[in-house]
Amino acid sequence: QFNWSIISNTNPLWVAQYASMSPTGYQSAPWTDGKGYGAWSSAAIHQYSSSGSLANWDGRLDLNLAYINANQWKQLAGGSSTSQNNNNSNTNSQLEDDDLMKFTYQIIDAKTGKKQGTIYYYDGNKVVALSHEDQLKIIRQIYKETTGKDLKQYSWRTDAPWYVRFMQAINQKAVEVAWK
Repeated sequence: QFNWSIISNTNPLWVAQYASMSPTGYQSAPWTDGKGYGAWSSAAIHQYSSSGSLANWDGRLDLNLAYINANQWKQLAGGSSTSQNNNNSNTNSQLEDDDLMKFTYQIIDAKTGKKQGTIYYYDGNKVVALSHEDQLKIIRQIYKETTGKDLKQYSWRTDAPWYVRFMQAINQKAVEVAWK
């Protein structure tokens, strides 16, 4: 009932279309109903399951197949379409609000001055205790490549428990632990 041709030339389509709600894994050629995409000649991304599963992951995932390259994805995500943009030239007004609230922190014992050892990552929604140093490296690398900025790192002491106040502010009762 809408005239989508007004935006179809400038806005690629991300379509969700499932064969069923049965659990599935990766599919290189997911099912479609064969009726086309209306004003769009094709989909840029096809979400083919909300009941997806991957090895070493306990839970259901949305699974998508992208028919676009990395530069097209960056452009869709609001980034630059150039191959690399790591010059830290983004300003806060250019970043999404979620990017501004992603950071890591560690807890330092006020009596001994020693680091607790665990690094915590706030992803914009919840705090996760990272279980392996590679997780931190990957998160920092992706954040840098995506935003052009370094991920903020805080050190909070037990005598001024900012980490407790932060958890209260985001209404999270316990820290989640990242799987290994």
